[in-house]
Amino acid sequence: MKEKRTTQIHGSSILLSLLLALACLMAGCGKPSGGAAPQGDLQAAIKARTEVTELQIEVGKTNQEILDLMRKVVAKADAKQTEGNILLTKDRYTDAVEAFKESARLYRQVADGKKLLDQLAKAEKNTATARMLAEATAKPDQLKEARRLETNAEGYTQAGEFEAALAEQDKARAAYAKLLPSEGVATLEQAVAARTAMLAARDQIKNLAQFTSARGDDELRALRRRLGGTSTETESAPKGPKPGSFSDLVGRARQAESAASDALEERQYTPARSLFVAAEKLYREAAVAQAKREAVVASRQSAEDTMKKADSAFKSSARPASFERGKQALADADKALGEDDLEAAKPLVAAAAEQFGAARAEADQMNALTEAQQAWSAALASADEALLTKHTSADFQAAKAKAAAAQIQASAGQSTTATAQFKQATAALASVVASANTKENAAKAAPVIARLESAVVGRDKFGAEDILAELEKLIPADSRMAGLRDKVAAVPGPKKTESIDLGGGARMELVLVRPGSFTMGSDTGSSDEKPVHKVTLTKPFYLGKFEVTQEQWQSVMGSNPSNFKGPKLPVEQVSWNDCQSFLAKLQEKTGRKFALPTEAQWEYACRAGTTTSYSFGDGDASLAEYAWYSPNSASSTHPAGEKKPNPWGLYDMHGNVWEWCADGYASPYPSGDATDPQGSSSGSSRVLRGGAWSYYAAFCAPPAAATTRRSIATSTSDCGVCW
Repeated sequence: MKEKRTTQIHGSSILLSLLLALACLMAGCGKPSGGAAPQGDLQAAIKARTEVTELQIEVGKTNQEILDLMRKVVAKADAKQTEGNILLTKDRYTDAVEAFKESARLYRQVADGKKLLDQLAKAEKNTATARMLAEATAKPDQLKEARRLETNAEGYTQAGEFEAALAEQDKARAAYAKLLPSEGVATLEQAVAARTAMLAARDQIKNLAQFTSARGDDELRALRRRLGGTSTETESAPKGPKPGSFSDLVGRARQAESAASDALEERQYTPARSLFVAAEKLYREAAVAQAKREAVVASRQSAEDTMKKADSAFKSSARPASFERGKQALADADKALGEDDLEAAKPLVAAAAEQFGAARAEADQMNALTEAQQAWSAALASADEALLTKHTSADFQAAKAKAAAAQIQASAGQSTTATAQFKQATAALASVVASANTKENAAKAAPVIARLESAVVGRDKFGAEDILAELEKLIPADSRMAGLRDKVAAVPGPKKTESIDLGGGARMELVLVRPGSFTMGSDTGSSDEKPVHKVTLTKPFYLGKFEVTQEQWQSVMGSNPSNFKGPKLPVEQVSWNDCQSFLAKLQEKTGRKFALPTEAQWEYACRAGTTTSYSFGDGDASLAEYAWYSPNSASSTHPAGEKKPNPWGLYDMHGNVWEWCADGYASPYPSGDATDPQGSSSGSSRVLRGGAWSYYAAFCAPPAAATTRRSIATSTSDCGVCW
């Protein structure tokens, strides 16, 4: 359609010319006007214009691509034709003839455009070959004149003056040829040897296939790009690479290789040898440039890794100026790399790494400030301002004033000073709250202190600790509290933690779980999680702080059955019976009694005294901070203790691996409240709890982790782990 429209346009121009000629004759064009004599022969001018018209019709039949490439010549021809028509109306016949002749000459160029463009493309290729040969031996200053002539030729080409461009290309090629050394005639063997050396150098380039080969790039296609034609391949011609860059060196090497291969095929062994030698040199330089680029790219990746670490280190959305400067330097480095400007990219990458390193250091300061601000806000939100105003008004106002001063420092970017002031304000507020509560509750303290004294005398360790906690809330600033704490600490009782040496550097850490009551089961879960019932545990017990690791299992059993290997990873692929063997050997090795927790003990420890959906609060948003489960596990177990513990200091109660319980599986739960329930001691199936790395949240957290159950045969190897 495009070619047809162009032809129609030319046809319209031709019709306009014919009408103009007829109108001119009818109006008496060529006759003297006002006594002035016509300049030249009217018939000669009409004859010249007729020739132009015929050539214009012929041009209209020319291939559209050629017309596009020679559009500047067509425009000049059209302009000269218009000039001739204007001169004709002014009776300047001689000048009109000259204008029509020039228009005809230009139209002939267009009509014979394919041949002319082929000649020019061939001339450009010959000049490029001569240049490559000269560059291999001549000094840069010796090339100036030849390059000037080649640049002139390119200018003529861009202007559409193709005949002048051809002449200038011949001059440039001759100028390059004068710079070539007088070498002896090369043989086929010498040319092939040069090609072999070139290929060896080319093999040093990595991923060379991604670079466009000049071999299949014919002369006319290259010329089309330079002319900026409208064909698809020329519309988005990329900007050339930076001289001396890797892309530039590879491109020039491919051109030299292509020219050398052409010369070899034409049995021109001397230029073939020289061009192969030039290509070899360029490939070797490109290999060096590629190595330098890879080093910069590796440094850039390291800087990006530092950026990611710095970014993840911040606990808020705020980022310091150093982080933003690093991002800008990295973006500038990427731009320089895209332009193959390694000299510019290298210091930018170094600057980015330095800025991200500084940002990482600042993260600790900003995180500390964020934590201090949050601690102050939380303390203020929980404070009874009416009570504080009643008992400690002046001190309360002083604490708030200190926090306000801290905020001013934070806004000014003085994070260290602001952090210290927020901490001081929070500590002052805590002291104010303690003092106000103590004054308010002074009358209530006497009977509570009496109960504490009774528990101490009766050596009721857990009871005394509970009463002391009650007093800490009532009269925290009372002068008697220090003595009461000492009395409770002196009551004999079990240690809060135990550490057992398993040998070979492996130890097992245990956490004391105090007796208490909780609600077991779930009304919203599956049928085997019902009925909900109250459970009371009357005796304290120790539970492993972490899941049993492969290192611990190996030290006791002398083997490791796990699928995912790693000393700190939890042991898996162990059956309930395997756990019994482990416990027996552990008891034999340490002289202490061990057992799997009952299902009630496990759920009590998992809930850790909480009543929310999760032991760490409501909702799934924070689950990833406490559990390895399907969305974040990357389909594998993870070292025990990497996630946050529950409120009683027990890790991985949610996810990572399922955990065996002592009970036989029974469904539903027995009805009614229970005290120290043991569950079934027999049966072929036992209970697994807690979810695992391959399960979703529904199986990995309370109420799921604390209620969801799995029934599995005791001899089956599964993702279970014993405590």
